[in-house]
Amino acid sequence: MDPAAAEEFLASRCEMRGGVCYNKTSGAPVRAIVVVHVFGNMADMPAFLALAAKYHLILIEDATEAVGTYYTEGPLKGKMAGTMGDVAAYSFNGNKIITTGAGGMLVSNRPGWAEHAKYLSTQAKDDLLQFVHGEVGYNYRLTNVQAAMGLAQLEQLEGFIAHKTELYEYYRSHLDGKNGYRILPFRAGIRSNHWFYSLYLEDGRHVRDDVIAKLAGQKIQTRPVWALINEQKPYLHNEAFGLAKAQDYRAKIVNLPCSTNLTLQDADRVIAALLAL
Repeated sequence: MDPAAAEEFLASRCEMRGGVCYNKTSGAPVRAIVVVHVFGNMADMPAFLALAAKYHLILIEDATEAVGTYYTEGPLKGKMAGTMGDVAAYSFNGNKIITTGAGGMLVSNRPGWAEHAKYLSTQAKDDLLQFVHGEVGYNYRLTNVQAAMGLAQLEQLEGFIAHKTELYEYYRSHLDGKNGYRILPFRAGIRSNHWFYSLYLEDGRHVRDDVIAKLAGQKIQTRPVWALINEQKPYLHNEAFGLAKAQDYRAKIVNLPCSTNLTLQDADRVIAALLAL
């Protein structure tokens, strides 16, 4: 998310009434801002923290892709992705840097929030013996086996990050600025987990879907960026604002193979295929 675009939206499309931010068009209150740390990068958290304070918004961090990413300098030095907002989510899906097979974790700095989330995740039971439920609850728990797997994975996190960083630098040194490609950089002043490596098709000589198809023909799997939320059927009626850069990235990014099991020899095959296009 672009903090400048978010600020412009809040200033031009919203208004404060009684300490609450309201959307001028819909009249609905704007309660929260959801910031995604995409690809293991870090969003501009000082800017978003300031926006949340100014407009009285809950700040939710989607840190699902950024386990292990933290600031190395500035006022938030040492702060991990997911620890600066009011509440945050991490993902342990099978494609993330550490995994429990599925599921994730919720954390919060707000008193009582994590406890209430745990209560809801265990079916909101007030009486375990009599099965009395105080609210609509859910069964959102990891199994003990998944939790044990997650702890074992957590012990390997730094090794995974070191390997993924090496792979990222290898791709960058062999592809960046060559054959119409650019490897998107990560924000300065952070230690990224380098979860995904994004190849940007910058000069028009390549078409995203053609690149993906040609690599697939050589048994090399690559992926486009996710379709934008405002283009999804459930959200077509919602207001969208300032998405020009997101639309450009959607059209021109190919995400490269990046598993922690990938070797430099595997990367060489990907690089050779891309340079031959």
